[in-house]
Amino acid sequence: MGLLIGTFVLATAFIAAYVGALHQPTPRDLPVGVALGDQRAQATLAAVRGQTTIITPIEYDDAGAAEHGLLSRAVYAVLSTGPDNGLLLTVASASGPSATSAIREVLTTAATRTGTTPRTARRAGLRIAALAVYSVLLGIAGAVVVGPVLDIWHHDVPTIAAIGALAVFAAAMFASAIQGWLGVAGTALVILLLVVLGNPGSGGIYAPEFLPGVLRNMHRWNIPGLANDLSKAAVYFDWRSAGWPAFALALWAVLGGLGLVSANLVRGRRAATSSPATARSGPLSGRDGG
Repeated sequence: MGLLIGTFVLATAFIAAYVGALHQPTPRDLPVGVALGDQRAQATLAAVRGQTTIITPIEYDDAGAAEHGLLSRAVYAVLSTGPDNGLLLTVASASGPSATSAIREVLTTAATRTGTTPRTARRAGLRIAALAVYSVLLGIAGAVVVGPVLDIWHHDVPTIAAIGALAVFAAAMFASAIQGWLGVAGTALVILLLVVLGNPGSGGIYAPEFLPGVLRNMHRWNIPGLANDLSKAAVYFDWRSAGWPAFALALWAVLGGLGLVSANLVRGRRAATSSPATARSGPLSGRDGG
């Protein structure tokens, strides 16, 4: 009986926490950097802050310091005056896509009321760099776990770390590109290909000849199967037959990076084209008292 009561309490708390936190989430005090002396950008942020609590200005001594704040994730975006005397919003969506979208919407609305439309510069390179660092760290962590911790492949720690980093980076680039083009729907597609189909089709649990239909040859082109084949070739077969899986994983990473950059360019142009109509549709969202 005590176990049932404890489970009931935990399940209720789980429901309350998720519903309470995720039901109509409202952004507050999203930090946006601005350089001291950039009067136009400062005035815009001050005016927006006077009407909504969605964003909060973070002042920096100069543009270089503001850029550093963006790269170190102290702020989600930086507002500045561009070379053409127009407003330029530089965002790093990797630090929080929902946050940068909210910032862009609020600032576009405010700026359009004054007859201007801020341009948005997306930092795809920042996201790629962040994912590269993440991949390396996860590759090392995985190698340490299966090596010194579990004492399975303790003689191949650098090899396993490198293969793990390549596989994670390839998957991350593919996922980022698909999500960049398709948004939320892209997440479902990534899960379908890499998890739902990718895991059973990797040839890791059962040899490919045991698998039916399309799953039989999936290990030759899908990321989980390629990572599995490369690991086997490196650890057990002295790198024999490692050429194709290594090349294919690298190709996935390159194509994913190109897909992410192109998605940022195309969707950035679409956002710039459609933002005036969106901004004129109504008052600032997130106004106090709503």
